[in-house]
Amino acid sequence: QYRPSDISLPADFIVLLSDDGTDFKVAASNPMDKSANDLHDAWIDMAMCTLNGQNARFIKVIATRRKGKILCDEILINPKY
Repeated sequence: QYRPSDISLPADFIVLLSDDGTDFKVAASNPMDKSANDLHDAWIDMAMCTLNGQNARFIKVIATRRKGKILCDEILINPKY
């Protein structure tokens, strides 16, 4: 059952990197401000961070919920804009 009030942006997110898929180290973190867009039925918002040239074979992203659910449809690595 779809309820827009149950969907929110994360309070923050952490990016962890690993070469072996077991030993992950924090590479970046980013607190996110509450957005005025989250009052709407659907919106697009981006959470971005810079990894300063760090390389890894595996990546893990952890987002902390503010309330409700976090919906994510894409995670971009090295995007070209």
